[in-house]
Amino acid sequence: MGDNYLTVIPTDPYWQPSQDAADRAAAVLSGMLPDDDARSGLEARWHVTVEVVVSGAGLESVSCPHCGAEFARG
Repeated sequence: MGDNYLTVIPTDPYWQPSQDAADRAAAVLSGMLPDDDARSGLEARWHVTVEVVVSGAGLESVSCPHCGAEFARG
């Protein structure tokens, strides 16, 4: 079975929540999951730099919302 990810992406790419806010959000999400198996591995992750978060196999392109330039695939 595959992994599932809930990715929250703020409109400001340089903003991050405080550790306390991230912990509270993880606790709320944990309370919504059906059992311990679903909760195993639940964690809040930080990206130190701005990163492209790949959505999966259906990704066709990534472009700048301001100028429309497409980013090359790595």
